[in-house]
Amino acid sequence: MIIESPRNIFQQKLNEITSKDLEITSLFENIFKLYQIFNLQKTDISSRQPTPTIDENWKSLLHIYNEFGLENFMKIISIVGGKTIVFPSEDELKDSITTVLCYYYKEIKKKSWDEIKDILNYEDLNTIKYGIRIRQFKQFVQMNILEQIV
Repeated sequence: MIIESPRNIFQQKLNEITSKDLEITSLFENIFKLYQIFNLQKTDISSRQPTPTIDENWKSLLHIYNEFGLENFMKIISIVGGKTIVFPSEDELKDSITTVLCYYYKEIKKKSWDEIKDILNYEDLNTIKYGIRIRQFKQFVQMNILEQIV
């Protein structure tokens, strides 16, 4: 299980998928982190939304504080204090998770797109979109591995 207390159907589905396959549970977080680095590297900063106003920032900080409590809030502040960060939207996060799951099943488990659609219970999965993302991510991973070797 990746999410201890799922709050929506997507999170519950993610838990169900990872609970069926213990290998993906152990690899998922590392692949996901690497995919986020890939996304950060290719993101065009000018295409991002403008920085939230001070009021919006404080509302967000208060919400984070209320959600995670003082101890975890202090940890978050020690990590990002004084920096401006932009979090992905829920749709962007879901899309990243779907891409990582597709990558895992396509590249690591060597599943077909039909099998992946069945595993993810997502009949309308845009295989062209995710195929392109997987190819780009695979190239990114290969280039970074080569940089480590050379």
